[in-house]
Amino acid sequence: MFQNNPIPVTANHTNPLTNICCNPDPYMIFHDGWYYCYSTGYHDVNVLRSKTIENFEHMGFALSVENQLSYWAPAVIFYKGMFYMYYSSNTTCETNPDTEFLKVAVADNPLGPFEYKKTFFKEFTIDADVIVKDDELYLFYCADVHTGDKIGTRIFLDKLLDPFTPEGNPREVIAPSMEQEIYARDRFGDGRDW
Repeated sequence: MFQNNPIPVTANHTNPLTNICCNPDPYMIFHDGWYYCYSTGYHDVNVLRSKTIENFEHMGFALSVENQLSYWAPAVIFYKGMFYMYYSSNTTCETNPDTEFLKVAVADNPLGPFEYKKTFFKEFTIDADVIVKDDELYLFYCADVHTGDKIGTRIFLDKLLDPFTPEGNPREVIAPSMEQEIYARDRFGDGRDW
């Protein structure tokens, strides 16, 4: 349920977020003795906080950008003294969900407010996760591929030169490969299954 989950979960552990309404795509970090959970939101990015991971309190909204909506799957890292939120969103005038683009926002507090800094791509990109390894940053994200035998959403990996700059050499790490992964048959009316 959590990406990059910092919490050891035992088999008898119950999920404390199942009783909280409307917090899809949760992403959690642990910082200075607190658990912070961020989630998808239509108008804003929700943020919850807990000392024990058992009782989360809604702390408001960590990110809200003028003329943006449909904040999708926020992922937050703490890196060199700042918090970076990677998320996708749409403009308020756009009705096509395929125009959600991956962005980054920054804050000096895990509760925010996060300030939008940059849009990474001008194509459908969602579900970011940034991994810090040996002080280097790696960006995982999903993007649509419309060519080849198996079209659909795939997972890519690219190194980040800094928290705002992809290297520009993405590698595909997961692609559709099985019949069971078909989301929509003949999605575009040309015989290609998505």
